[in-house]
Amino acid sequence: MADASAPRFALDPGIDPERLAADYAASGRIRIEPFLSAGSAAALADHLRQRTDWSLALKGEASRVFDFDEAARAGMSAEQSRALEKLAAPDRPGFRYLYERIWAVDAKRVRETGTLLAAFAEFLRSEPVLDLLRRVTGAAEIASADAQATRYAPGHFLTIHDDSEQARIRRVA
Repeated sequence: MADASAPRFALDPGIDPERLAADYAASGRIRIEPFLSAGSAAALADHLRQRTDWSLALKGEASRVFDFDEAARAGMSAEQSRALEKLAAPDRPGFRYLYERIWAVDAKRVRETGTLLAAFAEFLRSEPVLDLLRRVTGAAEIASADAQATRYAPGHFLTIHDDSEQARIRRVA
């Protein structure tokens, strides 16, 4: 699935780390937009539009997380699908989500290889990106990055949350 003619990933040349650091210090959050150079962002978007291996990710009650691949989803009845969506229910308390994803890299392992998404995940874990994130956040201990592609269809959602996880040491998200 990798496209040898796709451009290498690069940070957008207009990123101003000092301004971003000031904004982050003032509010505790920022959006780096644009993050990628135009050519690499377009190539990644095209790649993701062509992918068919999205899994349905659901986080419902008691912090249980479920992932259903295409085969599992195809085998579900409409009633089963509705019951799953009800499990996630965004109107219930707690952190919940329902969306499609393709994991590239998480804390446990590299999940994606040989694709443009895998190349992007490696770019996120590269020294130029990690250095930018350290400079912007002031968190000198940033040493790695997780990556997943996320796609929202009608009815999908992600509730307000702080990205803290008891089992992991996460500095920023």
